[in-house]
Amino acid sequence: MTINYREVHGKNIKSYSFEVGENCPELLINWFTEWFDNFVNKGDQFNQDQLVQYGWSYLKCNIQDSHMQLLAPDFMSLPIQWQSDITTCLFFLMEHKYVPESYNLDLDMPSLQDTAVVIKGFEEEPIIMFRMKNEDGLESDSGWTMNSLAEDADNNDPDNLEVVSLYELVLSAPHILRFLSMPVGTQIVFKESSASVFLNNEPLLPKKDSYMDKNNRAGV
Repeated sequence: MTINYREVHGKNIKSYSFEVGENCPELLINWFTEWFDNFVNKGDQFNQDQLVQYGWSYLKCNIQDSHMQLLAPDFMSLPIQWQSDITTCLFFLMEHKYVPESYNLDLDMPSLQDTAVVIKGFEEEPIIMFRMKNEDGLESDSGWTMNSLAEDADNNDPDNLEVVSLYELVLSAPHILRFLSMPVGTQIVFKESSASVFLNNEPLLPKKDSYMDKNNRAGV
């Protein structure tokens, strides 16, 4: 682990620190520190245990005197357990930026506290996830739905459906996480451990040599 220490000029915060793994690219660290330096220097008051959204993730503020230590979810536990290593949060933002860009789409970032409608047993392929416009105006509704493509599945039976947070969804189906910033109209079909992407029912292929093109060719 590497501890990063930054001096800032916030209202009640004069420095902050966070830990990242040895494998964390400098680019991701620079993205974060540039954004967070500016965020603190705006002059807002920070409170103990305050949550700050970064991408779809949240960081928790642990404040002692005028120093802030940043903590991140471990993305393994429910309720959330907080850890000093924020590497995963930085990688998640990278994926949520690069995946829509791979398909020439604009990102539409939800948060891990937002909700999705899922069919029970959605962890089992084949499944489809699709994003619709939030017609009801519910602040926490991400617009994402997870349905089963199994022949015996009834996706219209209310007894088969439930509302869960995106955090809960990712704990059960981590392979869907990279697609959560895709915009309204996106559909992703998961079958035989591979993902096919559609926009408004039309198939999409990633741009040549884009992030997803390279991942697909590498089988990642």
